[in-house]
Amino acid sequence: TWLSIATEGSKLDLFFFQVPYSLSPFASLIFTQLLIPRVDFVGHLSGILAGYWQGWGMNNWLTDYWVIQLAVWTVVVFGISWKLSGRQIPGIQPVSLSSV
Repeated sequence: TWLSIATEGSKLDLFFFQVPYSLSPFASLIFTQLLIPRVDFVGHLSGILAGYWQGWGMNNWLTDYWVIQLAVWTVVVFGISWKLSGRQIPGIQPVSLSSV
């Protein structure tokens, strides 16, 4: 995917076909799907789309600050969700304030 973004206008020789580099990941996906029918099509397509997303610089806003913020808020929301579900963490005994 990175190569397809970096080399626009060039062509890739894929056996008997010439495919523009911009479409080469998709041609490779189709070729792989034909060669190995049980391969995960959606998973590989997701990887190609993620590669284009990264290659076009769509994640440039994702600095260290935002990674930490996303991680902290994920843990907070997960903890609140766990608490509201009423489940207990295995191996940890619940403590009530009235017994202290």
